[in-house]
Amino acid sequence: MMSSSQTMLNSVKQIATVETIEKMCNNVVLLRLRIGNRTDMPYQAGQYIAIHLNNGETRCYSMANSYQPGRALEFYIRLRSNGLFSTWLQEALSLQPQQPLPLSISGPYGNCVWHDAEQPAATTLMLATGTGIVPLAAILEERLAANCNQAISLYWADTEPSQLFLANEFNQLAIQYPNFKFVPILTQRTESKTEYIKFITDRVVADLPCLEDSLVYACGSPSMIATARERLMRQCNMKAQHFYADAFSSSGMQQPRALSTDNQLRVQLLRSDGETQELLLPNTASLLTGLKAQGLLQGICGGNKSCGSCRIHIEAAWMDRIEPADRVEARLLNVLDNPTPYDRLACQIQLHAKLEDLCFSIPS
Repeated sequence: MMSSSQTMLNSVKQIATVETIEKMCNNVVLLRLRIGNRTDMPYQAGQYIAIHLNNGETRCYSMANSYQPGRALEFYIRLRSNGLFSTWLQEALSLQPQQPLPLSISGPYGNCVWHDAEQPAATTLMLATGTGIVPLAAILEERLAANCNQAISLYWADTEPSQLFLANEFNQLAIQYPNFKFVPILTQRTESKTEYIKFITDRVVADLPCLEDSLVYACGSPSMIATARERLMRQCNMKAQHFYADAFSSSGMQQPRALSTDNQLRVQLLRSDGETQELLLPNTASLLTGLKAQGLLQGICGGNKSCGSCRIHIEAAWMDRIEPADRVEARLLNVLDNPTPYDRLACQIQLHAKLEDLCFSIPS
């Protein structure tokens, strides 16, 4: 396993071929992708890739299995009504295995990966809603197979029993590994024996009132993640630096809309050839929004501070005019390749009049 300081940022696109697509329940499919024999994509359990669709839009999905050379990439994907990639998957279900189906992918991205706890006796807490379970399943597969003896508690919530499609596997792991505890939760009332509770954090706070030395991984809806971070810090003494999260939205990354030419701001891009390129960007948006609209940056995660694909290098004289990076941004920047004190994420820089002539470069 790569250490957390070796998080990779590989924005080079590769072609992967659909190996199989299987239905797990009425609205979740298991997608297996195979990268060509002469290429591979090492990743850490918990990371995700971007799938680049033909119309230019991007969808991000976490690997459901741990990395092994030559092993197919697995993804559990929820089908959305009229969703662009969901429609593609449903059509692909009827086509396989008659013809190979290629997909353009890039990655891996993300820093919601395993970190060793400072106190070995502390519990590692994992929270998931919906298909947010996917990256946590990969982490569990890797750590339990490596005979990790640290206590791990997994809480997984969804609306009905069929949506907890990996529950049997997790129950078996709980029997096999005494240090692993699995708590399935339903957020709507059903006739199932699975516990009903409206908010997953209610059960966590009751079970684990002290998380001072614990690491917490939260994957799923942005609202769950925001609630979990606030409540666990306030009620369970969780330390902010011990919270790792990836938020998942249903719409994926959208192409930037046409931006108004009013109230433009001039910035200076230092190109790799040594020349300076003047850009006019709207000062009512983030730096990433303007650079993405001009095709200069990707911005895979949509401003969630989890991919690092919008990293830029600010000229030193400008650093004190920009709000400092918060803890999440700083942590991600620190694990990217060749970090410097002048790195920032363009998605976190809001353009305003005081940044007229901001000077920066884009790392290759």
